[in-house]
Amino acid sequence: MSKPKETGREPVTLMTIRVSRDSGKTYGPTVEVRSSDNLPPLMLSVWPPCECPRHRAQREPEERKADRMLNEVRAQNRWSRMRP
Repeated sequence: MSKPKETGREPVTLMTIRVSRDSGKTYGPTVEVRSSDNLPPLMLSVWPPCECPRHRAQREPEERKADRMLNEVRAQNRWSRMRP
């Protein structure tokens, strides 16, 4: 992955997400998307994605690839924030 562009600006939080999987009784940890994060471009342009068996089967390999890429970026960003 390439390094984020040096713009001379401090990174800002673009989006903060907390997900509840039990109708709002509890929430998972807060996840921040920052302007300095090197995120892959959106791979699918249709939202919400079709859930029919044919399209789900076509989409699963793309989602696995996107998940792997996102996990790599998260690991890289965690490492870069820990460095002095």
